[in-house]
Amino acid sequence: MPPRPPPPPQPPQSPPPTLRRRPRRRPAPATPRAPASTDVEPADDLPVRAEQQHAVKVHRVGPRRVRFDEIEPTAVGRTEAILPDLPCESGDRLAVMVNGLGGTPISELYLLYGIVHQKLADKGLTIGRNYSGEYCISLDMAGASLTLVKLDDGVESFLAAPAEIAVRIF
Repeated sequence: MPPRPPPPPQPPQSPPPTLRRRPRRRPAPATPRAPASTDVEPADDLPVRAEQQHAVKVHRVGPRRVRFDEIEPTAVGRTEAILPDLPCESGDRLAVMVNGLGGTPISELYLLYGIVHQKLADKGLTIGRNYSGEYCISLDMAGASLTLVKLDDGVESFLAAPAEIAVRIF
């Protein structure tokens, strides 16, 4: 078999263009949400809603409406509503998730978590894992959900295991 001829010479290549880095852009922290449609009345003309819904599911209408209080009575009330369903004794470890529904600032979620943490500590319960943020949202709904899970070695090992999802890595 005869040897292959050498490849033809390549024309000289120009150096690659320099890439300019764009400045890092962040959204403004106080940007109001855009209205869902263009025929929405201005917020000044809308009545103030002084009630909140207590529900079991994130995006469902609550079975009862209660007067909107400050954050502390709301957090204590939600915690006391959940604890009877957990077979907990003093010294048990819990995982706490404070989930924002999409329209609640993270600072308010941290306030809610702090009150729940204090309430659980007063009952002698220890928080083994805590999560505060937007994990399951319902569009731009304001509010938060509270989840308490009693930890044992099995549950805690599942929570500690690495998991990758499209948005976050836990």
